[in-house]
Amino acid sequence: MILAKPNLLNGPGLLFRALRGVEIVVIDDLPRDRAEKISRLGGGKFCRILTQFTNVSPASSHDRRLAVATWYPDSLLLADLYSLLEPWQDLHYRFEQVDRELPEYALCFRAMICSLRYSRQFDLFSRLCIAEKYPDAEVRLVGFDKDTVSAIHFLLDRPISVACRQASWSGLLANALTAVLCSIASVLALSFFVRVRKVKDQETFLLADYIGDSADVNIYNGAAEYGPVALVARNRDVLFDDVTAPGHARRHRRSDSAIYWREFPSVVAEVLRDTAAIFKALRWMSAREFFYAAMLPNKKMAARALLQAFRPKVFFARDAYNYAHILRHGELKKIGGRHYSVNVGYPAYTNIFPTSRYMSFDTYFGYGRELYRRHYADRWPDGMKVVAAGSFRPTIDQFERSRRADKNGDIAVFTGVMVPEPALVEFVRTLADALPERNILLQIKPKYAESEIGRRFLAECTRDMGNVFQSTDTVYEILERVEYSFTDPGSIVVEAMSMGVRSFLVDVCSWHRTCFYRDYPEVVVNGGLEAAEKVRLIDSGALGYPWEEMKDVADLSGQHFVDRFKEVLRSDFPCNPQQSDISQPAA
Repeated sequence: MILAKPNLLNGPGLLFRALRGVEIVVIDDLPRDRAEKISRLGGGKFCRILTQFTNVSPASSHDRRLAVATWYPDSLLLADLYSLLEPWQDLHYRFEQVDRELPEYALCFRAMICSLRYSRQFDLFSRLCIAEKYPDAEVRLVGFDKDTVSAIHFLLDRPISVACRQASWSGLLANALTAVLCSIASVLALSFFVRVRKVKDQETFLLADYIGDSADVNIYNGAAEYGPVALVARNRDVLFDDVTAPGHARRHRRSDSAIYWREFPSVVAEVLRDTAAIFKALRWMSAREFFYAAMLPNKKMAARALLQAFRPKVFFARDAYNYAHILRHGELKKIGGRHYSVNVGYPAYTNIFPTSRYMSFDTYFGYGRELYRRHYADRWPDGMKVVAAGSFRPTIDQFERSRRADKNGDIAVFTGVMVPEPALVEFVRTLADALPERNILLQIKPKYAESEIGRRFLAECTRDMGNVFQSTDTVYEILERVEYSFTDPGSIVVEAMSMGVRSFLVDVCSWHRTCFYRDYPEVVVNGGLEAAEKVRLIDSGALGYPWEEMKDVADLSGQHFVDRFKEVLRSDFPCNPQQSDISQPAA
């Protein structure tokens, strides 16, 4: 049997083997980064040709989990492949050696590798599914990069050498050429920031990574009390609008970054020096990983050019998993600025999100602190402060109404990643049967609701059930009205707690490997009858909801996110009300 990722180079050979009757399984997910798109050039056409043969099948046809992952890749986080592979990854990519040889880039390098390996989880899980379905089959891998092959061998307990990778001469030459081309590309890109005159200082208190999200407006408004706010669009595709960019905030593009022309030669020298150091330290790497590493000096200097143009006292970074934020933090420290970010998704699919394994901020606003203390703190910088601030998406009015409203006993069931699981249908129907006097408001995550699986799930949950209703309202609108929330793995479990709703995890998936909520069995239910029993016991007073036990898991302060954000500003930037000047950050 062959497990293959077709492309222009291996496609003809795979076609020849298909004609000879060899059983072939082709990887049918979409490429997730530029390098992958290049390496799989022509793969889509060859896949379509190959799957016309009866002895060739797409990987997604062999396991329903793979079928879902073709359109929702994050679902494979339930398998927790990262935790299984982390010992291999640490050795394979020589993290400790890189820490010594590239101290300025080491943390960002680790985060970059985590991100790149995460994009290969479909490949890894496909091989595990084949091993599960055909345990005795000899499987040959075609079109897989060497790093992924090594990771697969590790997962399958096959002998590999993880510590002594040797680059071939062809690999060294390819990486040397990549280093030269990346240096040239970086210098050309940075040249667009060169200014003949020095940029006039324009006071900026907060510079925000603008992505057009209305939830960020509270942050902009809160910071405006301390000084001018400027928004810089993430990329060319991000457009400003009056809803997500308030009138008091200045609007800028990345092209507004600045490098004074007298400083440009030293910038070029630093790019060349850093790229040479990266080649010396990482020349053994695979071509794809080395390409991304060779572009790190460009990301660092682009961050410096942006900060030189605005010199903010605070940079607010969105999507904390972007590893470029780590390099920006280093540049912010040089000008005495603070680096803030916010957690937009609680790690519930698995204890450790690969893309959150390495981050660097002065302050990170999370839903709670305990999960990060247990599973992330050992790999985050020592000085990084985690603030329990709850969810930043609900408006202040929604937050207050949810905490103060008289509830009617209705129950919300929020679903997403578990929609394909038959046990979740059974949970909803059993809960509704056991509590016929309660309305069950069923909200399906839009990504799933729009799919055939989601439509089938909804039909099965509501068939002949008079008290189960689909709700298309937002999560926060629903939480204003209900007294209980039952949720498959996700952020809503802790968001509902912060908004005063008795919240529980629905834990019904047999292949969901790790979940932090399981450490608190009081808020976990494994079936509809158990959920109904908890509701009845709490209503009768025989059982109390474990608010005290959950105070470190979720933010139960009763304060809205923006209030917690302002508390941090007051702490970091103490100011005299009689003066307009904002002091430098407290030591």
